[in-house]
Amino acid sequence: MITYKQRDMVIENIPAVPAKSEFWNEKNGERRQRFTEREYTVEFGLLKWNDEQVIPKKGDHIIENDIVYEVIPSNSKQCYRPVDIDEKYVRIYAQKISRKP
Repeated sequence: MITYKQRDMVIENIPAVPAKSEFWNEKNGERRQRFTEREYTVEFGLLKWNDEQVIPKKGDHIIENDIVYEVIPSNSKQCYRPVDIDEKYVRIYAQKISRKP
């Protein structure tokens, strides 16, 4: 379960399937820096606030087990993408920024 925050909106207890991806920045064939990205697959219809669909945006926060992740764009410049043909589920991209205070 995750909590999704966008500005003053807080949506709690959203079932999510987390995954982790690691990317390396290479220069002249050498691995120089590692980037870790967290991805969450959620039912898009559960991202609602006052019956309005919430669209994931850069800078939103996802809280999972007292760890705060910031929503970031992927290589496609979007912060999320559909994972099924009906677009019922989306994958949201995020990066760890801190532990929840």
